[in-house]
Amino acid sequence: MVIMYEKFGQLANRLFLFSHFLANALENNYRLTNLCFTEFDQYFEWNASEKTRALVTHKISPNSFLNKFSSLLLRVLFKVVGLLVKSSAVHRVVSIKENYDKKGVNFKLADPGWIEAVKGAKFTLVKGWGFRDNASFIKHAAEIRNCFTPLAAYRSKPDNLVSQLRQGYDVLIGVHIRRGDYFDFQGGCFYYSDHEYLAYMKQVRDLVPLKKTAFIICSDEAVVFEEKDLNIFKGPGHFIEDLYILSRMDYIIGPPSTFSMWASFYGQVPLGILHEKEGFLPLDTFRVVEN
Repeated sequence: MVIMYEKFGQLANRLFLFSHFLANALENNYRLTNLCFTEFDQYFEWNASEKTRALVTHKISPNSFLNKFSSLLLRVLFKVVGLLVKSSAVHRVVSIKENYDKKGVNFKLADPGWIEAVKGAKFTLVKGWGFRDNASFIKHAAEIRNCFTPLAAYRSKPDNLVSQLRQGYDVLIGVHIRRGDYFDFQGGCFYYSDHEYLAYMKQVRDLVPLKKTAFIICSDEAVVFEEKDLNIFKGPGHFIEDLYILSRMDYIIGPPSTFSMWASFYGQVPLGILHEKEGFLPLDTFRVVEN
């Protein structure tokens, strides 16, 4: 059994990491327990197949409180075990933080050595962000989307807004504005002003000149754009609803972020990543995120 017991990042980071392990577990038939998803599992339907349900666990108890409490206790236990004993007759710890994460290199879960190691120990405790199995992720993409479909309560408001906008506009463009932690992240190089976002929005509008476009703004802080040149609407505001509505767009733009990347993957929407404060964003640079 593989046990994920250390949290990495916010929602979308954990969705991608969980999904790579899930796909790898399905491909290689080993059991997987994720103790790091308890605060988010309440938002998703988990429409998993029988095979996934047999192999993958992310809830220790159906009771929400007991699930969070039990997951926390187990995470603490495994953290202590991981610090004190790297391996024993029944468990081993695989940490990629130093040799992979800090170097910006991914650990390939498809490596035969990884599978042998997992099947050779009763428990394999994993620590790190860059665990990846791109081929299996793509192969099991439909199952991943089924597992992480937002609950109907979080799809209703976005679906209604999209339905209304489709009646008056030909192209809907989602704009993911991320500020918050991006003020400090990498020296603030991806922390863009309203003016810089508006400049990119006008570029994208001009890429489809014969279409009537509307922009849906999804932001981690309050934003008010008063631009008569553009048709701008606010996203729902809740982070799950914003993530879902971005997946319903025709295009998405935003700074490098797993949030907009997950929306692109989930909804198969072309994503244009804003790599600099001012730049050119041609339509042929938009890509659907596959893994």
